[in-house]
Amino acid sequence: EALRKELAEWQNLAAGHAEREQSFLRRCDEELRSGAEELRRRMESEEELLRHHKQAWLGVKSAQLRRVCEMQRETLKLEREALLQAVEVERQQVEQTLATRLVESDALTTPESRE
Repeated sequence: EALRKELAEWQNLAAGHAEREQSFLRRCDEELRSGAEELRRRMESEEELLRHHKQAWLGVKSAQLRRVCEMQRETLKLEREALLQAVEVERQQVEQTLATRLVESDALTTPESRE
């Protein structure tokens, strides 16, 4: 009888220990799942923040490139205008030279100039 009683006590102790162990393992699993979920949320948050920073950086770079392109466009317009003015001056000089030579040529071919 005493052995049965002692065996029952050990079985109760073992069952209690197994129950506490199972409870402990369930809490560990729950904490792991909770921690994994929190980690996933943090990673998503970090990824979203990174996307926003990247978009902001790209926006700044895009604005800088637009300003550079606009400055280059203005520079090209000024250079074009300068070239057009230079061509106009050259054209006027050629016209003046041709007009002068024409007058000189006419002067040499008139009957009065031959005498």
